[in-house]
Parts: sequence; structure tokens; C-alpha cells
Amino acid sequence: MPADTFAGRVRAMLAGTAPRPLAAATLTGRRPWWWAALAFRPVLDVRPGARLDRTDLRGADLRGTALVRASLVRAALDGADLSGVDATGAELGGARLRRARLAGATLNRARCQAADLTGAELGGARLRGALLTGADLTGARLRAAELADADLSGALLQDADLTDADLADALLDGARWSLRTTWPAELCAGVWQRSDEVAPGLFRVRGEHVPDVPPEAPYRA
Repeated sequence: MPADTFAGRVRAMLAGTAPRPLAAATLTGRRPWWWAALAFRPVLDVRPGARLDRTDLRGADLRGTALVRASLVRAALDGADLSGVDATGAELGGARLRRARLAGATLNRARCQAADLTGAELGGARLRGALLTGADLTGARLRAAELADADLSGALLQDADLTDADLADALLDGARWSLRTTWPAELCAGVWQRSDEVAPGLFRVRGEHVPDVPPEAPYRA
């Protein structure tokens, strides 16, 4: 049976042969009828540099997926489980990741400008050198996250939990935070000294590198 037919792909999967690179349409949170019959959860195979711009992946289970240098510009990933993914160098500008689970994910040098990460779980995530200008991290959980050399200029950090996060040499110019934002102990005093209160309980870090307009607008379904 040809491997490129639907039945052929199912047979190849059940036989344990090497997975085919998946098109964007196969990465949705909806499950085909035969999914429940599988006794395992296959790890999706995405080629480095795959283009998945504007793809609707809300609620998708992408745990452990390799998304190295993948382009997910303005993709919808609300509520998706991306725990442990390797998205090194990925393009996530304007992507929507509200309440997404990214614990332990690798996003080193990822471009997440203007991404919506409201309420996202990023505990232990690796974001070294990541571009997060204008990103919305309101209520995000970033405990012990690695953010060294990351660019968080203009980011929204209200109510974010940055306990024990590594922010060595991170750029925070123009970042906004609130009284409920939890900073690493060694940075708390310095952030207070560098910030101005712009509204009751809302502060903005002073600095020269503040983006005027986010380079990407979040995806709207």
C-alpha cells in the first residue's frame, strides 16, 4: 500500500517506521478516529526550519517536539503543551501562547517579540539570548528560568514569577512590572532603583532601549 495514502501512513506508524515530517494541518489539537487505538504517543517529527506561520495549534500536545529554527510567527498556541520542546532559534514573533505549558523547554535565541505568553508556565525553561521585546508575560511563571542575555525591553511582567531566574546581562529597559511581580533576590533592589511608578502599583524600568511599537502583533483567531 502506498505510504503516502492515509491508510499507508497509519500502517507505517503502527509498524514503527521512521515518522514523516508533518505538515501544519496535522499538528492541531484535534485527534483522528484511530488515535485512541494507539498505545503510545508518537513524538512529532518537524524538520528544522519548518514554516508553521499562523497555524492553529491551540491545546495541541507537542511535548518533546523538535522545533529547532521553526517559524511559528503569529501562530495560535493557547493552552498547548510544549513541555521539553527544543525550539532553539525558533521564530515566534506575535505568537499567542496564553496559558501554554513550556516547562523545561529550550528556547535559546528564539525570537518571541510581541508574543502573548500571559499565564504561561516557563519554569526551568532555557531562554538564553531570546528576543522578548514587547512580549506579554503577565502572570507567567518563570521560576528558575534561564534568561541570561535575553532582551526583555518593553516586556509586560505584571504579576510574573521570576523567583531564582537567571537574568544575567538581560535587557529590561522599558519593562513594566507590578507589586506582585517576584524578582530574583539579587536583582530586586536594583530593579526598584531603576524603575518609575507610572500608575498605582505599576512600574516601568528606565532605560534607553525601549521599543516604540512591537514588531509583530499577536495572532487573532
